[in-house]
Amino acid sequence: MSIPPLLPPEPDPPQTPPPGEPSYYPPSPVPYPSYPPSVPPYGGTQAYSPYPGMPDTPPMPPLIGPERVPWRWYDLILPSFLLLLNVITLFSGLGGKSAATSAITKDLTDTQRQRLLLLSFVVNVAVYAVILLFIWLFSVRKYHVGWSALGMRKVPGRYFAAMIPVVGLMYIAVALVGAAVNRLFYGGKAENPQIDSITGGGKFSWVAVVTAVLTASILAPFVEELLFRGMWYGYLRTRWHNIVFASLGSGAIFSLAHGIPLLLASLLVVGVTLAIVYEVTKSTLVTMTLHSLFNTVSLVLTFVTLARGGSLT
Repeated sequence: MSIPPLLPPEPDPPQTPPPGEPSYYPPSPVPYPSYPPSVPPYGGTQAYSPYPGMPDTPPMPPLIGPERVPWRWYDLILPSFLLLLNVITLFSGLGGKSAATSAITKDLTDTQRQRLLLLSFVVNVAVYAVILLFIWLFSVRKYHVGWSALGMRKVPGRYFAAMIPVVGLMYIAVALVGAAVNRLFYGGKAENPQIDSITGGGKFSWVAVVTAVLTASILAPFVEELLFRGMWYGYLRTRWHNIVFASLGSGAIFSLAHGIPLLLASLLVVGVTLAIVYEVTKSTLVTMTLHSLFNTVSLVLTFVTLARGGSLT
């Protein structure tokens, strides 16, 4: 008895859907457009669609620049809460406490002033460290994006060179606005309360110089630009789709967060300028440089005046 040979199995019928039924076999993914070489994507990765190639499913738009950021308004609460305390202080009537602070510091010895400056520096470092941690938690980590989502991207060197004349224009605008506010609302006799906090009582000391440079020229520009331009301006620009409103909104938040009534208008000018620079360059590295230059020039003028025995009133 012979055994018939095994025949190969018949091929399956082609998987074609009935007429009018959708196809469950999507075509091969279509290639995505490449990013512009001058603006890298967030985290160095391309955007993707969860269903590549499916009909009626457009690919995810590339998250490039401040006009497209993923975070929401509630992601800004914790990164901003320490600075919001300044706003509460401002509107609670405690914003003009410079006279009391000045009276206290003038009764201290030079050693006590230096210790107070060092303590204030440690507190500032701790505050900015907490803010930076919250920025990372509610932007980079939560949405799995790179630091470039906050504007940390390289730009041509000509942008940094252009910041030198921009600083000069900022100082002219701030001086005009500050003089007008001082004359209209303070009779031309107002004192900047930041002087006492930076110098420890309006006197020159090298401890004050070092702590002021580390805080105002390095630490504050780095963290504040990530917060106010990277997160706040990016959020407002994404939601409102309007450069003017986003610049004014982020500038107003930047001004209010400092909690100094005398400087509200001047800091608004600074905040709006930094927002415009961020919009043009798409880089908070540039705004950090501009912010640092602005603060450094102010510190140089302040301490040179104090070292020569001048008055800052």
